[in-house]
Amino acid sequence: MAQWSYGYTAGLVRKLGFETLSQLDECISGYNDDVISHALWGARQGQLSRFEDMLLAGMGEHFISRHPWSRDEDWPKRFRVRLKKIAGAGITVRAYDPKAHEVSKQKDV
Repeated sequence: MAQWSYGYTAGLVRKLGFETLSQLDECISGYNDDVISHALWGARQGQLSRFEDMLLAGMGEHFISRHPWSRDEDWPKRFRVRLKKIAGAGITVRAYDPKAHEVSKQKDV
């Protein structure tokens, strides 16, 4: 795995609206990355692909509309097909919106 892959993923989660790790945890809580990966691809994908697929399941349309590639004409269609596959496998697709959750500020100790 190239180091830039992690940097890209960190930038992606910020563009999706996440500000804290607890928001990420809340979004993907309860999902099994292997189950989603097998539902979409028939096999276990790499860790960043599995993470992105869990974000898709957790955020639903919010993921599609906020993704940096959403302006590409074909990209949103492909991800809506993935959402249908996820739902078709009996996995709940949620609409988590990190921008709608208040971020509590930590006090300096």
